[in-house]
Amino acid sequence: MKKKRRKNRSRNSSRVKQLVNYPQRIEVEQSVNQQMDTTEIIKEIQLERSSRLIAYIVSTRQGVSFQIADDAVRVIYDHLVSLKIKKGEKIDLFLHSFGGVGVVPWKLVNLIREFTDNFEVLVPYKAYSAATLIALGANKIVMHLMGRVGPNRSSSSE
Repeated sequence: MKKKRRKNRSRNSSRVKQLVNYPQRIEVEQSVNQQMDTTEIIKEIQLERSSRLIAYIVSTRQGVSFQIADDAVRVIYDHLVSLKIKKGEKIDLFLHSFGGVGVVPWKLVNLIREFTDNFEVLVPYKAYSAATLIALGANKIVMHLMGRVGPNRSSSSE
């Protein structure tokens, strides 16, 4: 009996090693590296632009798209508070979205303006509809060559 148990343990042990080491381990390492890379990129942008950066990226993938919505206002407020922004410090909003609820841009821009008078929006690719309205509320819009804003089809239902 003891020999069989040891043999089964050995089989189970090697199976566990396979599962732990491949391919899940690679995926976890890539995920951790990706998070670290994102943090480093944010730090580099902040240094390059002498600003504090908040990224607001809303999925635009087909079948998995989301919209700018009221719940983002509280999340961005929490980020602004945690950044401990000094008076006069520039805030950059890295923005990517197809748009969303029409009243949210007014709320977000006013919220950010409570923390700074120097507010700029970075548009790497798409900022449509409600995202366009957020961008228009900034002092300056900085766009990549592939960056696009428009069309505005928002409506306010509140």
